[in-house]
Amino acid sequence: ARSKAASGDRTGAIDDAARAVLLRPDDPWVMVAAGDAVATLDPVAARGYWNRALYDLEGQPVPPAGIAWVHRRLARLDDGEGHGANALRHWRSLLALRPDNSEAKRRIDELTGGNTP
Repeated sequence: ARSKAASGDRTGAIDDAARAVLLRPDDPWVMVAAGDAVATLDPVAARGYWNRALYDLEGQPVPPAGIAWVHRRLARLDDGEGHGANALRHWRSLLALRPDNSEAKRRIDELTGGNTP
């Protein structure tokens, strides 16, 4: 899916991502990869894959960095689409997992006008 996306094959990339998810529906990392592959081509599908991965990962013994990765992807997507409240929620979740994340700190300050709770 990623190589097809990189080569401009939108339909092939979206189809391959969906096929990967069908083959490995219980693997949240496949969801993350599928979302990554289609993020610029189909943001709605990417959001769905990443949300599903986040839901699955939060119940597993996964290093916080893995969950933080997914929150960062969702925060950036929401930021790019102008969904400030959703982006803020993901930035805050990311910062709770990775207190040293400067991007999350900066975006929280920008979105709240510097009124970080």
